[in-house]
Amino acid sequence: MDNYAAPGSNSGKSFDAGREQVFDSMAPHWDSMAPPVPPEKVQELIALADVKGKTVLDVGAGTGILVAAGLAAGPRQWIACDLSKEMLKVLKAKFKNRFNGDFVPAAGPQLLLLHADVHSLPLESASVDRVICHNAFPHFHRPKAALAQLFRVLRPGGLLVINHFAGREFINQVHRSAPHSILHMDMLVPAEEAAEWLMEVGFTVTGAVDSRQLYRITAVRPADGDTDGSEP
Repeated sequence: MDNYAAPGSNSGKSFDAGREQVFDSMAPHWDSMAPPVPPEKVQELIALADVKGKTVLDVGAGTGILVAAGLAAGPRQWIACDLSKEMLKVLKAKFKNRFNGDFVPAAGPQLLLLHADVHSLPLESASVDRVICHNAFPHFHRPKAALAQLFRVLRPGGLLVINHFAGREFINQVHRSAPHSILHMDMLVPAEEAAEWLMEVGFTVTGAVDSRQLYRITAVRPADGDTDGSEP
């Protein structure tokens, strides 16, 4: 598997092996288990993130629900990051012709795999332009520490999008009834509370939707941000 770990990064500092095991077990059947997302919704999310020419970190990429539309939008690089190595294996099989093992610019968008825990990302500070966190935020067991890491790796002026194509109550009910007990407490908090966490670690929140059909928060790292992404 192609992985990337930046020199001098904090790789290995933190890893949620319990949740990795759970998602590894679901990976072979994930695409048939998860409800399908209309392509137009994915396209709208990619358009909102404005990824053209950008280095994008797709956190909780899973089996690659955003990858095809993301690459079609012309990013400089697309980093598919997930806690589960088995999820990334499924993703790689789908896009096997799109990989380059080096984290360097190329004529076309590169698809890179990153097997990592969001609480301890092995990426250089200020190294990505966009972070998209789709269907993953409730699984961050130390959310403020994870958000601090996302702040750290974003360049000043960079955009973070936290997204679910469903309402908070629906997502939480799915997790409460999950067959794996470790997921029962993976709750999506009200957007207002998540926005407060984002501001605590240095983000400027630019939008929040917390409806029955959509959960989405957008935030930017200020151009003069000087936080180092240390854990709160």
